[in-house]
Amino acid sequence: MSYFLGAKMFGSVVFVGREPMTKNNIWAPLANEFNQKGWETIFCEDGSTAGDIGFYCEDRSIPGKQKFTVITINGLDQDHDIRPDYTRFFEKENWGLFDLGIVPGDRWLNGWIARRASFKNSPRLGVFSVGWFKGDEAVKKFRRPFSNKKVKTILYAPQTEQDGKQKLVVEATNSAGLLLKIKHWEDEAYIDFYQGLLTPAYMENLSNENANAKQFKNIEICPADANFMDILSQVDLLITDQSSVLYEAAMLNIPTLTCCGWKHACGNCKGPQPSPDITISVNPKELAITLSTIEDQYPELLKRVQNIRDSNFVNLGNSAKMAYVNILDIYERAPRKSFRNFLQSAFLIGTETIRAWVRLKRLAIKYARKN
Repeated sequence: MSYFLGAKMFGSVVFVGREPMTKNNIWAPLANEFNQKGWETIFCEDGSTAGDIGFYCEDRSIPGKQKFTVITINGLDQDHDIRPDYTRFFEKENWGLFDLGIVPGDRWLNGWIARRASFKNSPRLGVFSVGWFKGDEAVKKFRRPFSNKKVKTILYAPQTEQDGKQKLVVEATNSAGLLLKIKHWEDEAYIDFYQGLLTPAYMENLSNENANAKQFKNIEICPADANFMDILSQVDLLITDQSSVLYEAAMLNIPTLTCCGWKHACGNCKGPQPSPDITISVNPKELAITLSTIEDQYPELLKRVQNIRDSNFVNLGNSAKMAYVNILDIYERAPRKSFRNFLQSAFLIGTETIRAWVRLKRLAIKYARKN
């Protein structure tokens, strides 16, 4: 039960997520905002912890034991096959189980508005833009001025590593005389979450690629658990495949580059490639010459990345604070749930539980056949 003490409000807020990056990257800045205002903040994996407000972000989430629940996306490049407008993302998700939905910016909000509306995808009190909490501190500290048009350091950060992508980047940056930082997310902590991707063969290939890169003095391999936004603040250009890091780079006014035909996630992406929000895409054979002349194109790349940034984000550098103020205001003024709301929730939870069971059975059969 929430209560007031003087001018300060106290209660418990539960942040839900199974993966380590969910806690550390998505929820930590907002949790810190609530904690500073006197709220108890709790992290849990499945929503079973009771509380006043619950925050969720994973696909097909089901609200738990909190009195008021909020849902958001789990990644800035979520559902590659439906970009750039994201309307079908909201049509398939069960956001209608939640009291409130929040999104990073106008592109996502327009996708929700344009959806085929139903109680399945319509949070009880609607959806509004708040920004992306992960970037707040980095934007305040490190946002790159558009007046800086020098390119000295490249960051290579793919969603997945295969097909010799890293070797190509290493050779091209060496040829162009540039510094290179390499950041991968894959380590032992994530193998249980992505067993189908992070196979022994995959991890061995990643280790071999890093060993090859370490022999060059101009190349740094960043730890897998290093803060990505801090690394971004030290570079002038990001090279990636289809990863959500391209949006985080846009927050800091950093252009992005990809090579046409690069695969990711073992080639399972169904969406447009390259991403519509990549600043520049080139043929792999042209990567070295492109990096050698990148400063000539850099002013135009900065204009493009500014447009990408502004269409995807609001409240840059201040999103956690604005989210706290707005969510708390809605929470305090929200009407009680109607009997109809309870019926709809019961129906959706029942159908989603059955679907989850079916998905797990299919996965079990799939892996049993492989073995």
